[in-house]
Amino acid sequence: MKYSIVFSLAVMVFSCVMGVGSASPPAAVVAESDDVEALSIFDITVASPTPIQVVLPAMSTAIAITPNAHEAWTCMGGLNSVAVVDLTTNTLISTIAIPVGFNPVDIAITPDGTQAWVCNESVASITVINTANKTVSATITGPFNSPDAVAITPDGKHALVCNLATAQVYVIDVATHAASVAINVGSHPDAIAVTPDGKQAWVCNLSDSTVSVIDLSTYAVSATIGVGTSPNALAIAPDNTQVWVSNNGSQTLSVIDIASKTVIGTISLGASLSPEGIAMTPNNTTAWEANGVVTSVANVQAYSRSSQSLTRTVSYPSGVQLLSIAITPDQAPTAQFTASINRGVGAFDASASSSPYGTIASYRWNFGDGTPVQTVTTPQISHTYASGGTFTVTLTVTNSQGTSTTQTFTGQTVSNNGGPSAQTSQQIVIPKSPSKFKGKPKFYHHHKKLFLKTWWTPSHSSNIMSYIIAGYDKTRATIPVKHKRSYTLRLHPHFPHHSLSKKYKRYLQHKYTIQAVNGSGASGPGTRLHVDQ
Repeated sequence: MKYSIVFSLAVMVFSCVMGVGSASPPAAVVAESDDVEALSIFDITVASPTPIQVVLPAMSTAIAITPNAHEAWTCMGGLNSVAVVDLTTNTLISTIAIPVGFNPVDIAITPDGTQAWVCNESVASITVINTANKTVSATITGPFNSPDAVAITPDGKHALVCNLATAQVYVIDVATHAASVAINVGSHPDAIAVTPDGKQAWVCNLSDSTVSVIDLSTYAVSATIGVGTSPNALAIAPDNTQVWVSNNGSQTLSVIDIASKTVIGTISLGASLSPEGIAMTPNNTTAWEANGVVTSVANVQAYSRSSQSLTRTVSYPSGVQLLSIAITPDQAPTAQFTASINRGVGAFDASASSSPYGTIASYRWNFGDGTPVQTVTTPQISHTYASGGTFTVTLTVTNSQGTSTTQTFTGQTVSNNGGPSAQTSQQIVIPKSPSKFKGKPKFYHHHKKLFLKTWWTPSHSSNIMSYIIAGYDKTRATIPVKHKRSYTLRLHPHFPHHSLSKKYKRYLQHKYTIQAVNGSGASGPGTRLHVDQ
């Protein structure tokens, strides 16, 4: 039977009296067992939170959260069922009986949120539940005989099932429910997680005090790492750099570097606490760990990933047992921007972009003209287009929790529920300037006046409404398209008897440009004046 299994999870709450939801800060929901079986919910961003209880019909033994953070699904071994809690109202909304599913011990929700997979250890089966209509869609039996933990790969194609009795991990096709591979690991595998890139699965071997690393391209164990006594839970950081392992027997946490597969830290919790579960915040900064009770009071503790030091403790009343934790998914931000074009320069403003929780941390711009992509931390940016044309400008935003367009998933619950709303595109039109812009100055000595006669070829862009002749960024003339393709400017000579020297003609060439303006008011890059020498 699975070792000490009452799970807690982190969710989002609006306040101490309202439900949780995707627009709220991350919080912890703990499956607590005392005189009342319940999930308790508290905001993990508050220094001294007050947990809220959601009473359950029986003790919960595992929890997974839907990617949109709206529902928590929890196994209740005493009732051979799964309960569903609405996290927007903090109420129990459904209890799903599992056919012949005696002793459900673990649960995982697929990354697309459509299915819940439940391990029924004592009857050697896995129940698949449709999360939309909350009915059982399949019951999978064999070849496992004691399924104790389950994780889904990030692509949603395979389920990895720990078989406690035979020290194996089975690979099951999510679509066909067929088991294809059995991988030998350590003794009594009872927890499993998958790296966000989908390349490795990490397995806690309870009786061996080791962690097995499975290469998912070959389905072979690539490393076995010694940790503390009786490892019973693990969490993989969303940035794919570390694995934190909860060691129940030695009252420690092991911190493992994924790249080198070595233990880089061991945190002692003391003999009074029994570590039972661990989870990472979506922003990669903190590991939250749930402690059961040996001789003290149960609590949930937060550790800095960078310093591996304790940063916060949330204590529970005497007699309460807390045995695991998970973090609710952070939701995708929304990208929005406006664009204006003047003389071939695009001014872009993404101030309207937003995030359900936190702020926008970065703005990634692809201007669509082959120039390098730019990532900035402020919403406004400008870009100069070298030529006219139609360009697709794409903005991708990332919020302060690290969530953008892609999901981060490690097996049971999504960490960062990225999605398409974090990216937006729009086409902009840069009017093409006339290909030729010529001029001929003429000085009238008698009147001491200087004129510049100009003419140009029409722009090849559609919807051109006018042309602007500018000198040193100062508009000298705006000529509607319906007029003829020429215009005469009156100039001011530097001295009364100007000789129209080559030097002066070169000066005119550097001074004057012409731009085309379309119906939207956008103007293209300028074409310089060419003066016959």
